[in-house]
Amino acid sequence: MANLIIKSTANDLVIQGSDASPAITVGATGTTTFAENATLSGTANALGTVTSGNLSNEDIVMPRIKEFDKYYYGTATTTSLTYQDVVNISGSNYVTLTPEHTGDLFEFSWRFCVNSSGYNGHGIQRATNTGFSAGVAAQWSTGRHTWGSMSGISLDYVESAGSITFDATGLSAGTTYYFRLIGMTHSTTASHTFGVNTTESTNGTGVRFSAKRWSIV
Repeated sequence: MANLIIKSTANDLVIQGSDASPAITVGATGTTTFAENATLSGTANALGTVTSGNLSNEDIVMPRIKEFDKYYYGTATTTSLTYQDVVNISGSNYVTLTPEHTGDLFEFSWRFCVNSSGYNGHGIQRATNTGFSAGVAAQWSTGRHTWGSMSGISLDYVESAGSITFDATGLSAGTTYYFRLIGMTHSTTASHTFGVNTTESTNGTGVRFSAKRWSIV
């Protein structure tokens, strides 16, 4: 059976409402104009390229921040232990994110000061429980000797502030994950203080950590 074709032999093809006003107009080149709002009830509709208009409705699927969490732990953490990949510098604090899709993006930001007489670094640890005893892994880290020296000479204060973004590939959609800042120390016997305050600083004693989850679902 051949395709059913409806076309105008001249001018536009017009479908009218009951009041005889144009409801749908198909131009000679195929440009289609809807006189009122159009509702597409299917689940596989493709919007295509939008060159104008307003996509501000919450129901429209588009990349946006779906979660935000933060903490401020107002206490400095000091350690003299060497070869440490995980020094808890966050106390009992953590941020919580639950990816809806493995393509979600996590964005972390942090700020704190360090005073040390040896090599040190920091990172982000994740877990699947708030006690950080299940599903534990290093989500990201600088390594043990990002800052400092092996001379054992006390260093000036170093401000650690940064941001990192990565996708949720390797994580499970629908699983809640907990994240916190950790410190790291290298081989030199030294004293390391994470979250130390400096004179007239606005950051204060302790560490600040925040997290955003971006999603397209």
